[in-house]
Amino acid sequence: MNKQALFNNAHRIARRIAAAVGNYMVAFKLALKQAWSDLKMTVTFGIAQNNTRYVEAEAGTVNIGDTFTETFSVEAFEPNKRQLRIGMKATPAATVTRTYTVTGAGKVFPYGDPSNGFKYLQRFYCETQEQRTEKGA
Repeated sequence: MNKQALFNNAHRIARRIAAAVGNYMVAFKLALKQAWSDLKMTVTFGIAQNNTRYVEAEAGTVNIGDTFTETFSVEAFEPNKRQLRIGMKATPAATVTRTYTVTGAGKVFPYGDPSNGFKYLQRFYCETQEQRTEKGA
């Protein structure tokens, strides 16, 4: 997210809460803090047992419809003779960008060391779209 998108998000939040706060400048300050903390939020990506992709984040920080992106590199793969016999194919090196769109929320669960206090996380189920960009192409 660039600065323009961050401020647009903050203005959207500020317009929504301005009436309750009573002052748009104060509402914008609060909204900017919220938008910045949303930007710094850490998320974990994974695959559930039913082969559904999910995002784990701090409880209450993600809304249905939010999107997250994950980018990673894939090395080139050249199968040996045995792998060719079972149908594996060669793949070129690529950069993969996965976009997760939150479609549902799971249960909240405690995470971390009990002596330091638990952090509560929540699993959010997602639909994914994947885009591969071959390296050197």
